[in-house]
Amino acid sequence: MSLQGGEAPAKANVYVSDIQEPYVCVVDKVFPPFRLIPRKVMLIIGAMMQITSDGGPQPQSNILFSVSNETVAVVNSARLVRGLAFGNGTVSGVVQAVDAETSKLVIVSQDLVEVEVLLLQAVRIRAPITRMRTGTQMPVYITGITNSQNPFSFGNAVPGLTFHWSVTKRDILDIRGRHQEASHRLPSQYNFAMNVHGRVKGRTGLRVVVKALDPAAGQLHGLARELTDEIQIQVLEKLLLLSPEIEAEQILMSPNSFIKLQTNRDGAASLSYRVLDGPEKVPVMHVDEKGCLTSGSVIGMSTIQVTAQEPFGANQTILFAVKVSPVSYLRLSMSPTLHTQNKEALAALPLGMTVTFTVHFRDNSGDSFHAHNSVLSFATNR
Repeated sequence: MSLQGGEAPAKANVYVSDIQEPYVCVVDKVFPPFRLIPRKVMLIIGAMMQITSDGGPQPQSNILFSVSNETVAVVNSARLVRGLAFGNGTVSGVVQAVDAETSKLVIVSQDLVEVEVLLLQAVRIRAPITRMRTGTQMPVYITGITNSQNPFSFGNAVPGLTFHWSVTKRDILDIRGRHQEASHRLPSQYNFAMNVHGRVKGRTGLRVVVKALDPAAGQLHGLARELTDEIQIQVLEKLLLLSPEIEAEQILMSPNSFIKLQTNRDGAASLSYRVLDGPEKVPVMHVDEKGCLTSGSVIGMSTIQVTAQEPFGANQTILFAVKVSPVSYLRLSMSPTLHTQNKEALAALPLGMTVTFTVHFRDNSGDSFHAHNSVLSFATNR
């Protein structure tokens, strides 16, 4: 039955399954269509991914999962899909509800997820930028030949893989664990993603060797023992003014973002704000009388003048640049820092610990944004 055409029959209990309208109705309830997430699961042998669901009757009805080809993959009651052998299949999720009249289970809706169990033929180092400034950091991680063969595909496999990183010139780049700032050191089996830190100017190669703990498990193509990849990264010196020796900084914003300017004279002096770009130049942002700075969709730079009129007659003026640039990548940091008696990094987190992850947005040089309008979402494998 379609909800868009005509009236429903007088009987209240209506079941609709697998229709194309944006909403379906069951047992006097209207709900969004039932969907399984992600739409496709790519795993190596021994790796697992958990399937989640959206829509369907709320509270969630009974959902039964099954695999079309159990020689390729299996799924359990916790929705964990595990790769068994090279091949393709589908995982089916069937939503069941109780008929109010007959008290029998009926199928309300269902959805399918593609499952591909693959062999890693090669690995690639994925870096958001290949030129970075000294003192900046960026994340790097491993994928297969394509981006769809990401760490979710192989990061938790059993017996698993190990990841070994190195640089051709040690002084230029530091390779750090993703949680090193919290004194948490992951074993090589989980180092499929790292942070690189630009130390001094120069050019160096970043190399990774991916080894199979058990080559006979068939996780790598041709029963290979290891796969390698290398990329080149250039570290640039940050531009500094040496004569006169003063700090020259700028505000970095993403397009269509907002920030409120504050000075040490707020509330004590009368402040005014003005964009100094010439009449022939389109400003990349606007500022109002309260110091609210808003960037537009144009990429570029503009200059802001802030003037403080003191109550005793003196005036102070500062000028600064505002750069509007797209976000090139984001980096996660973890806190708090874990301290041990011997100052050694921990290989595991204490049970019950509360961990905070902070997201840092960076431009194509590795500089951190002061304002952005990015909307974050996340996915987990468990």
